[in-house]
Amino acid sequence: MTLRLSLSCRNVNDCIDLTNFILNYRGVNASLIKYEIKRGCLEITIFGTNVEKANVKSAVLKAYREWKSITSWKRGSKVIEVRYLMKMVGKPFITDALIEVLNFTGIKAEIKNGCILSEGSWDAVFSFAARLAQALEELTRKYPKASHSAKALITSYAVLADTSIDQAIDYLREVNAIEISGHRVLVKQEWRHLLRELLQRKIGVGSENRSQENNG
Repeated sequence: MTLRLSLSCRNVNDCIDLTNFILNYRGVNASLIKYEIKRGCLEITIFGTNVEKANVKSAVLKAYREWKSITSWKRGSKVIEVRYLMKMVGKPFITDALIEVLNFTGIKAEIKNGCILSEGSWDAVFSFAARLAQALEELTRKYPKASHSAKALITSYAVLADTSIDQAIDYLREVNAIEISGHRVLVKQEWRHLLRELLQRKIGVGSENRSQENNG
Protein backbone atom coordinates (compact mmCIF):
# COMPACT_ATOMS: atom_id res chain seq x y z
CA MET A 1 0.00 0.00 0.00
CA THR A 2 1.01 3.60 -0.55
CA LEU A 3 0.95 6.48 1.88
CA ARG A 4 -0.57 9.82 0.92
CA LEU A 5 0.00 13.32 2.27
CA SER A 6 -1.83 16.53 1.41
CA LEU A 7 0.14 19.71 2.10
CA SER A 8 -1.46 23.13 1.71
CA CYS A 9 0.33 25.88 -0.20
CA ARG A 10 -0.97 29.30 -1.18
CA ASN A 11 -0.70 29.12 -4.98
CA VAL A 12 0.99 27.26 -7.83
CA ASN A 13 4.31 29.07 -7.38
CA ASP A 14 4.31 28.30 -3.67
CA CYS A 15 3.50 24.67 -4.38
CA ILE A 16 6.37 24.44 -6.87
CA ASP A 17 8.73 26.03 -4.35
CA LEU A 18 7.54 23.62 -1.66
CA THR A 19 7.98 20.65 -4.00
CA ASN A 20 11.59 21.58 -4.77
CA PHE A 21 12.29 22.19 -1.08
CA ILE A 22 10.97 18.75 -0.14
CA LEU A 23 12.68 16.86 -2.95
CA ASN A 24 16.05 18.36 -1.98
CA TYR A 25 15.56 17.95 1.77
CA ARG A 26 17.86 15.67 3.70
CA GLY A 27 16.21 12.32 4.42
CA VAL A 28 13.71 12.54 1.58
CA ASN A 29 14.20 9.72 -0.93
CA ALA A 30 12.81 11.35 -4.07
CA SER A 31 12.70 8.00 -5.89
CA LEU A 32 9.96 6.86 -3.50
CA ILE A 33 7.77 9.90 -4.11
CA LYS A 34 5.21 10.92 -6.68
CA TYR A 35 3.51 14.29 -6.42
CA GLU A 36 0.76 16.33 -7.99
CA ILE A 37 0.03 20.01 -7.58
CA LYS A 38 -3.64 20.81 -7.21
CA ARG A 39 -5.37 24.06 -6.36
CA GLY A 40 -3.71 25.27 -3.16
CA CYS A 41 -2.41 21.82 -2.35
CA LEU A 42 0.56 19.52 -2.94
CA GLU A 43 -0.51 15.88 -3.03
CA ILE A 44 2.33 13.48 -2.24
CA THR A 45 2.24 9.70 -2.63
CA ILE A 46 4.97 7.70 -0.90
CA PHE A 47 5.96 4.18 -1.97
CA GLY A 48 8.27 1.56 -0.47
CA THR A 49 8.37 -0.69 2.55
CA ASN A 50 6.63 0.33 5.75
CA VAL A 51 9.93 1.49 7.20
CA GLU A 52 10.81 3.47 4.07
CA LYS A 53 7.39 5.09 3.96
CA ALA A 54 7.57 6.04 7.63
CA ASN A 55 11.05 7.55 7.22
CA VAL A 56 10.12 9.50 4.10
CA LYS A 57 6.88 10.74 5.68
CA SER A 58 8.78 11.99 8.72
CA ALA A 59 11.33 13.79 6.53
CA VAL A 60 8.62 15.30 4.30
CA LEU A 61 6.67 16.68 7.26
CA LYS A 62 9.86 18.04 8.79
CA ALA A 63 10.69 19.75 5.50
CA TYR A 64 7.16 21.14 5.29
CA ARG A 65 7.36 22.66 8.78
CA GLU A 66 10.69 24.26 7.95
CA TRP A 67 9.45 25.58 4.61
CA LYS A 68 6.35 27.10 6.23
CA SER A 69 8.45 28.80 8.90
CA ILE A 70 10.90 30.27 6.39
CA THR A 71 8.15 31.34 3.99
CA SER A 72 6.18 32.98 6.78
CA TRP A 73 9.32 34.80 7.96
CA LYS A 74 10.06 36.13 4.49
CA ARG A 75 6.49 37.40 4.32
CA GLY A 76 6.81 39.42 7.49
CA SER A 77 6.19 37.17 10.50
CA LYS A 78 9.34 38.60 12.19
CA VAL A 79 10.11 35.19 13.75
CA ILE A 80 12.60 32.56 12.58
CA GLU A 81 14.11 29.59 14.39
CA VAL A 82 17.87 29.94 14.85
CA ARG A 83 18.50 26.47 13.38
CA TYR A 84 16.58 27.34 10.22
CA LEU A 85 18.46 30.61 9.78
CA MET A 86 21.79 28.82 10.20
CA LYS A 87 20.76 26.31 7.53
CA MET A 88 19.88 29.16 5.20
CA VAL A 89 23.23 30.84 5.83
CA GLY A 90 25.06 27.53 5.39
CA LYS A 91 27.46 27.95 8.29
CA PRO A 92 27.27 28.76 12.02
CA PHE A 93 27.34 32.18 13.63
CA ILE A 94 27.20 33.39 17.23
CA THR A 95 23.51 34.01 17.89
CA ASP A 96 24.16 36.49 20.71
CA ALA A 97 26.39 38.47 18.37
CA LEU A 98 23.61 38.67 15.77
CA ILE A 99 21.16 40.03 18.34
CA GLU A 100 23.70 42.61 19.51
CA VAL A 101 24.51 43.68 15.95
CA LEU A 102 20.83 44.05 15.07
CA ASN A 103 20.06 46.08 18.18
CA PHE A 104 23.09 48.33 17.69
CA THR A 105 22.00 49.13 14.15
CA GLY A 106 18.54 50.06 15.39
CA ILE A 107 16.80 46.80 14.51
CA LYS A 108 15.05 45.62 17.67
CA ALA A 109 15.72 41.91 18.21
CA GLU A 110 15.78 39.22 20.89
CA ILE A 111 16.09 35.46 21.30
CA LYS A 112 13.16 33.54 22.74
CA ASN A 113 12.64 29.78 22.85
CA GLY A 114 15.23 29.11 20.18
CA CYS A 115 13.78 31.74 17.85
CA ILE A 116 14.98 35.15 16.72
CA LEU A 117 12.29 37.80 17.06
CA SER A 118 13.19 40.88 15.07
CA GLU A 119 11.53 44.02 13.78
CA GLY A 120 13.91 44.08 10.82
CA SER A 121 13.26 42.77 7.33
CA TRP A 122 14.21 39.15 6.76
CA ASP A 123 16.89 40.05 4.21
CA ALA A 124 18.56 42.49 6.61
CA VAL A 125 18.66 39.84 9.35
CA PHE A 126 19.93 37.25 6.88
CA SER A 127 22.63 39.61 5.59
CA PHE A 128 23.99 40.32 9.07
CA ALA A 129 23.87 36.61 9.96
CA ALA A 130 25.81 35.72 6.80
CA ARG A 131 28.46 38.36 7.51
CA LEU A 132 28.84 37.16 11.09
CA ALA A 133 29.13 33.56 9.90
CA GLN A 134 31.87 34.49 7.45
CA ALA A 135 33.71 36.43 10.16
CA LEU A 136 33.41 33.50 12.56
CA GLU A 137 34.79 31.10 9.96
CA GLU A 138 37.82 33.33 9.44
CA LEU A 139 38.33 33.80 13.18
CA THR A 140 38.14 30.11 14.09
CA ARG A 141 40.56 29.29 11.30
CA LYS A 142 43.14 31.53 13.02
CA TYR A 143 42.12 30.95 16.64
CA PRO A 144 40.21 27.65 17.00
CA LYS A 145 40.25 27.87 20.80
CA ALA A 146 38.84 31.38 21.12
CA SER A 147 36.25 31.65 23.88
CA HIS A 148 32.57 32.13 23.08
CA SER A 149 32.73 35.72 24.34
CA ALA A 150 35.79 36.41 22.21
CA LYS A 151 34.07 35.05 19.13
CA ALA A 152 31.01 37.16 19.84
CA LEU A 153 33.01 40.35 20.46
CA ILE A 154 35.41 40.01 17.54
CA THR A 155 32.87 38.98 14.91
CA SER A 156 30.29 41.58 15.91
CA TYR A 157 32.95 44.30 16.08
CA ALA A 158 34.30 43.35 12.64
CA VAL A 159 30.81 43.53 11.13
CA LEU A 160 29.73 46.76 12.81
CA ALA A 161 33.04 48.55 12.25
CA ASP A 162 33.19 47.15 8.71
CA THR A 163 36.72 45.83 9.13
CA SER A 164 38.46 42.53 8.44
CA ILE A 165 38.94 39.97 11.18
CA ASP A 166 42.68 40.74 11.29
CA GLN A 167 41.99 44.46 11.66
CA ALA A 168 39.41 43.80 14.36
CA ILE A 169 41.80 41.59 16.31
CA ASP A 170 44.64 44.11 16.01
CA TYR A 171 42.45 46.95 17.26
CA LEU A 172 40.96 44.96 20.13
CA ARG A 173 44.45 43.92 21.24
CA GLU A 174 45.64 47.51 20.94
CA VAL A 175 42.93 48.76 23.32
CA ASN A 176 43.56 45.83 25.67
CA ALA A 177 40.08 44.36 25.15
CA ILE A 178 41.27 40.82 24.38
CA GLU A 179 44.12 38.60 25.47
CA ILE A 180 45.72 36.12 23.06
CA SER A 181 47.80 33.12 24.09
CA GLY A 182 48.61 30.66 21.34
CA HIS A 183 45.31 29.66 19.74
CA ARG A 184 43.32 30.96 22.71
CA VAL A 185 41.57 34.32 22.82
CA LEU A 186 39.88 35.70 25.94
CA VAL A 187 37.84 38.85 26.58
CA LYS A 188 38.79 40.93 29.60
CA GLN A 189 35.33 42.41 30.29
CA GLU A 190 31.66 41.66 29.63
CA TRP A 191 31.69 41.62 25.84
CA ARG A 192 28.39 43.40 25.10
CA HIS A 193 29.23 46.44 27.21
CA LEU A 194 32.75 46.46 25.80
CA LEU A 195 31.47 46.28 22.23
CA ARG A 196 29.17 49.29 22.64
CA GLU A 197 31.87 51.29 24.38
CA LEU A 198 34.49 50.60 21.72
CA LEU A 199 32.14 51.27 18.81
CA GLN A 200 30.90 54.53 20.27
CA ARG A 201 34.50 55.58 20.82
CA LYS A 202 35.72 54.55 17.36
CA ILE A 203 32.70 55.25 15.17
CA GLY A 204 31.34 58.12 17.22
CA VAL A 205 27.70 57.03 17.27
CA GLY A 206 25.43 55.03 19.51
CA SER A 207 22.51 52.82 18.73
CA GLU A 208 20.09 55.74 18.90
CA ASN A 209 21.85 57.63 16.12
CA ARG A 210 22.20 54.52 13.97
CA SER A 211 18.50 53.81 14.49
CA GLN A 212 17.68 57.25 13.11
CA GLU A 213 19.92 56.57 10.10
CA ASN A 214 18.18 53.25 9.43
CA ASN A 215 14.73 54.80 9.74
CA GLY A 216 15.70 57.74 7.56
